[in-house]
This record gives sequence, C-alpha cells and structure tokens, in this order.
Amino acid sequence: MKFRLTGLLVGALAFALVPFATLGQAEESFAEFDCPDEFAGIELSQAQESQLESLDLQMDEQFEQVMPISEEDEIRLARLQENFEVQFYEMLSPQQKRELDKLDAWAEEEMTAMAPQSLGDEDPVLTPAQEARFDAIAESYDEQLGAMLTLEQQRIIEAMDTQLDGSMEAILPDPTPEQERQLEAMDRKFEQEAMAMLTPGQRQQFKQNMAACELPGV
Repeated sequence: MKFRLTGLLVGALAFALVPFATLGQAEESFAEFDCPDEFAGIELSQAQESQLESLDLQMDEQFEQVMPISEEDEIRLARLQENFEVQFYEMLSPQQKRELDKLDAWAEEEMTAMAPQSLGDEDPVLTPAQEARFDAIAESYDEQLGAMLTLEQQRIIEAMDTQLDGSMEAILPDPTPEQERQLEAMDRKFEQEAMAMLTPGQRQQFKQNMAACELPGV
C-alpha cells in the first residue's frame, strides 16, 4: 500500500502529519462539535504566513521537549499502523484494491502538487491555505473510500479502528499535572503571538474560530 490519507485508516492523517500525536487523546472530546481551524476564513499575507510557520515550528519543538516519545514507542506505534493497514487491505476484493490504488495515486498527486514537502516528511509545515486544501483532499478521499466499501466492511473497519485507538493510547504517555500546565502555557503563548500578528478584523475571525471549538460549560 502506498499513500493513506483517510482518517478512517488509523487516523493516519492526524498521526503522521501532525507532531502533537499525544494531544489527540485530549482532543477526542471535540469530535462531535463543529470545530474549525483557528485560521479558517482568514486570508493571511505572505509575511503573516511566514510568521505562522515559525510559530508552528516553535510549538513543535516545545511539545517534543515537554512530551517526548521514546524511539521504542514510536516503532511500536508504527507497527500498529502497519498491521492495521495490512488487515484493511486484505479484506478488500480485487476490484476494491484496484480502486483504492487509483484513489491513493490521485491523493498523492494532489498532495505533491499542493505541498511537495508534505510527502515523506513526518513534520511538514503547511500554510493556512495549504491546510485548507489538505482538508478538502482528505474529505474527498474519505467520501470516495466510503463509497467503495460495503456496510459490513465499514462496520468491521470501525471496530478495528476502535481497537487500534485503544492500543495506541496504551502506548502514548499521559501528561503529568506539570506537563499539562506546560502544554496549556504553550497554547496560551501561541494564541497571544498569533493574535499579535493579525489585523483587528482577522483577530475577530480568529476569536470566533476559537470560540467554536470550546466545549459547553468550559
């Protein structure tokens, strides 16, 4: 198997392309809410995009310092993903495999055209415009993949995915109270620095996006 973009397959999209893998555990509760990207609807200038890329890199480095994952655990997580993909691929019919290979080729071509650095890089830096395009590609991929699967296959894959999530969570470390405080401080610092580089109108949209991701009662 080549390129797997869908969230259905191991959540590979988030795990492989986003450096904050362990944050996924804390963010699962947001899944039921319409939570836009912080910069959705905000058109950034080239200078602002450069600043944002720099902020993202700083966050990545800080997160790895606060919540490091051992090389052994990274290998175990990679094996879980590989096993999932093998099981998924083997349950497909010959026709479905051909369709999936074509879908993978399309997604890889789209990603290469959109952001060449995103393939083969575990930690690519995407601009807000690229992230929006990435989301559109992922959504289309999911829709096309879902259309080629039977209802029974979808049920089996959902059960496999739930099992995989549990296995991955058992490997990923839970943050200590001190690490949680550090991560919260990192989030606040990022928000403050991001707000500082935006115009008043952009700040308003940014605040609306952030508010849309708040859990009720928080």
